[in-house]
Amino acid sequence: MLVRASLACTSCLADVEWEVRGVAEEAEAHCSCPACGAQRDLILSPEQALRLRIGGRLASDGWPLPPDVWPL
Repeated sequence: MLVRASLACTSCLADVEWEVRGVAEEAEAHCSCPACGAQRDLILSPEQALRLRIGGRLASDGWPLPPDVWPL
């Protein structure tokens, strides 16, 4: 739940789709909002990047989705 809240759209506060890009020391999360179309990049610490990479996808209620439903 906290991950979703921290990544929420800064324009409309909707849940966003995110993708971690780059290596751990220079990682960023590219966020795009399906509700209003806003996009932004967030600089991540190595620890944050690791958490987002291994955390997988989250359902809209903030609970992790099982690995068999993650997109490839």
